[in-house]
Amino acid sequence: MDTDWASEEQIDFTLSFFDEYHVPVTPFVTHPSRTLERRFSDKRDLVGLHPNFLRGSSHGDKYEEVIDHVRRLWPESVFFRSHCYFDNTHITRHFSKFGFKFDSNLLFFLQGFLLPLKHDSGLLRFPVGWQDDVHLFNRVPLDTAAVIDFLESPGLKVFNFHPVHVYFNTPDHAYYSGLKNGSEKRPFKGRGIQAFLVELLQWMEKEGLRFYTLPELFKTCIDHNHGESLQRIVKKYSEAKPEERTEIVKAFYDSLETTQKYATSRDFNLRELEIEFIRSNVCESKRILDIGCGNGYTLLSLAKSIKAEMVGVDFSERMIDGARVLAQQMLDRGVDRPTFQLGDARELKCADGRFDAVISERCLLNLPSRNDQYLVLQEMHRVLAEGGIAALVEGTLQGLERLNKLRVSVGLEAIPDRSEDNVSSLKLDEVEFENRARRFFTIEKKQDFGMYYLLSRVVHPLLVFPEEPRFDARINEIARKVAALAPSYAGLGHVVGYVFRRLGQSNCH
Repeated sequence: MDTDWASEEQIDFTLSFFDEYHVPVTPFVTHPSRTLERRFSDKRDLVGLHPNFLRGSSHGDKYEEVIDHVRRLWPESVFFRSHCYFDNTHITRHFSKFGFKFDSNLLFFLQGFLLPLKHDSGLLRFPVGWQDDVHLFNRVPLDTAAVIDFLESPGLKVFNFHPVHVYFNTPDHAYYSGLKNGSEKRPFKGRGIQAFLVELLQWMEKEGLRFYTLPELFKTCIDHNHGESLQRIVKKYSEAKPEERTEIVKAFYDSLETTQKYATSRDFNLRELEIEFIRSNVCESKRILDIGCGNGYTLLSLAKSIKAEMVGVDFSERMIDGARVLAQQMLDRGVDRPTFQLGDARELKCADGRFDAVISERCLLNLPSRNDQYLVLQEMHRVLAEGGIAALVEGTLQGLERLNKLRVSVGLEAIPDRSEDNVSSLKLDEVEFENRARRFFTIEKKQDFGMYYLLSRVVHPLLVFPEEPRFDARINEIARKVAALAPSYAGLGHVVGYVFRRLGQSNCH
């Protein structure tokens, strides 16, 4: 969706229209929009830029000015489509320099056999196969039968539309001209773009076709072209020595797009619940250490509401670089920015008693052995002041077992212990881990995220079967809201939140 300076009413109507058909939309922004800010507040990496490089543009006179302008509109974006598909190598290289990964800046109207293309700038290009105003300009009948050869041909199908045409149900270019000069002011009653899209979406639904956002498509292409198979990575990891395992995990995290907020966790709704759990337990702290901070998203989220000295440590240099970039994008001027350091969680370069709170999210999971996990517990105790808090969100074997028992009982497949997102995943044995933790801490709280898992991993897949559930589905957003009020349910799900308080002396022997 190219917003093209559409009104808030038009943008909201168009997004709601596609929500009805469960079609994910990838917006390209031309101007500030409260609707997009609200709708994509937790999915900001799903929005692209729509710069106008044409003469007289409100975005600027020079290429650099235009790109700087649209980057300020949506700092998290890493992809674009130019107004009128304007393009040259100066533009693509400039975007590539700023870390952009792909674009959708080619139009091949109603051509089949389209494929993603690799540009010499390094950008991956997803050509557009259909566009609403081009359909009208070429006077193609507003009938699915008129585009059936395109729909049934092999290849990529990217559909580009504009809120103004969906909202006003534009039937032809003459009507659109009337909208622009004010002679037409109401949606067209009859066969127009909106009516055509209804028929088109119904046909696609009947055919059982799957829809992707462009960022999803980009990840699919990268995984297909550059990634090892999950089975091969798991086998390689399981056969490796402990220190070799550390390097394999590090290489995996180095391969991620580190400036994307949810680079280390695709289930962004669950991630936000985890962050809120941590926030509620360290909100009074003045010195906070995040062990295994990744790209820093958790600390940066905390920094918006907690005034404290914050330090993040991670073993991936690329993640630390990404954290520093995100800090510039996410935090307003005047907000104290966390410090991010390269380091090993098993041997922290911090003084004894340096912090009054330590946090970690899925850090222990990625360590190569049980011994390494307990070394980190010992390090947490060492760097915490007496009475300090450790707030952890980690995965447990029993939580996954309970979830899978329920899934299997209702006809769903068990969720595997390892996935493409985390091949290491050394989940904790709850009894063993808690017993070990009591040598260093008192356990003040244990919270599962069972309500979210029940709705997102059991109810959601049952509702959409045989379709695959999606992390960005509306029901997951609802599940997050419900779980924020009532988080626990039957200990479901491998993610568990712990709050530990430091004992005066550890009984680590």
